[in-house]
Amino acid sequence: MAETFVALGPDLRGQVSSATLPVTAPARAPAVLARGDPSSSNSSARCALSLLGLAALLSRGKTARAAKAKKQKKQVLKITEESFEEPDEATVRKMAKKNKKKKQRFDPADEIGVCAPLGFFDPLGFAPKNKRKNFKNLRAMEIKHGRIAMLATVGSVFQHFIHRPDLPAPWQTYIGTVNPVGIGALAIYYGPVGFIQLLGGLFLIFLFEFFFWLERDDRDPGDFGNPLGIPLDTPEMRLKELNNGRMAMISIVGIWAAELVTKKDAVEQLMFWA
Repeated sequence: MAETFVALGPDLRGQVSSATLPVTAPARAPAVLARGDPSSSNSSARCALSLLGLAALLSRGKTARAAKAKKQKKQVLKITEESFEEPDEATVRKMAKKNKKKKQRFDPADEIGVCAPLGFFDPLGFAPKNKRKNFKNLRAMEIKHGRIAMLATVGSVFQHFIHRPDLPAPWQTYIGTVNPVGIGALAIYYGPVGFIQLLGGLFLIFLFEFFFWLERDDRDPGDFGNPLGIPLDTPEMRLKELNNGRMAMISIVGIWAAELVTKKDAVEQLMFWA
């Protein structure tokens, strides 16, 4: 038992003096009296608000999880007639080819065109590994330049024998002396007829480049069809085309350089004994 003092209420102050009376109370009395303390009331209020906020957050999270589970269940149970339709053979082949490409890692050193004695020759790193699309674009450009160089090399020999009779003599330009049946043929103006022929040739090149001979993803680089039915799409023939094109690119540059030095066209350069 603990001894404490309790102040008299205002209604008894007129009968009893302002003195206090000793009373006995159990030890838990201070806890009961503490309820009247303002700081204790504020603490209780804050605790109650915290509990309410926590309950609201828990309820909100539970509602969100329930909505998500309901949405997933709805997506799983959504079955239509299209789900039971079997894909056609072309779609199956396309999907299998696509999955195969994803699984296989691409290495340009394993492609056609790598041959002795240099092997895979890419000192500048234009064709890194696992860049199939980049390599395909470079291979298409290599084949195109090789084909143009082969035509230019054959044309350099051909125009030595078949040309107009009214050709001027070789003349000096700012890059050197050119032959009228060699590089100099580009600088000869044959009047309106020749100009129209030049425009016609450029127009045909434009049509084939941008409308007819287009690269396709389902074909090899440089494959624009085979109307003659010649078996050209074999690894051996593709390798021959690449090597001949590479040689032709070097050859046509050598023919032009030799013409600037010797003033001779492609055929005259071969007649070193004359």
